[in-house]
Amino acid sequence: MDEIATSLNLSKRTLQRHLSTLSTTFNDEVQIARRTLVVPLMKDQSLNLIEISYLLGYSDPESFSRAFKKWFHQSPSVYRQQSLGMFKN
Repeated sequence: MDEIATSLNLSKRTLQRHLSTLSTTFNDEVQIARRTLVVPLMKDQSLNLIEISYLLGYSDPESFSRAFKKWFHQSPSVYRQQSLGMFKN
């Protein structure tokens, strides 16, 4: 959050206030960005799930897996197998 606030020439607290007026938080926005970015990353067969988790900013693959299951109601590996099967057709 500090880096983002600095890049916007805002203090961390000012950024928090602006997000609050929009009824969101920094963490909510990070999760939205991660969920948006995960689908194209999952389609990239050159990336394994560990690489995807780190690209999305997760400190470990288990955290990524838990978040992914919350978003898509299935594990990343099952999702990938199903979606890659669809892409091959």
